[in-house]
Amino acid sequence: MPLAIAIDDDQGQNARLLADIGGAEVAREHQLTVDSLAEALQKLLRNPARLARMAAAARSVAIPDAAERLADVVEQTAEQG
Repeated sequence: MPLAIAIDDDQGQNARLLADIGGAEVAREHQLTVDSLAEALQKLLRNPARLARMAAAARSVAIPDAAERLADVVEQTAEQG
């Protein structure tokens, strides 16, 4: 669920990319209700095969060391400045 007030909808774009490969479902904050979230979760939880496919799809584009890479860039930039 991308944050509705995010500038340039960067969270929405990231969510859409993950959804496009089958690794997520996107719910927009302004459309979400307790009932719609509960229904979506129940639908997913009743389908373990789909959850497994979604997990595999998400892992296929994951960058496990992304935080470390970003920290390295920040440190290098700080050393240069």
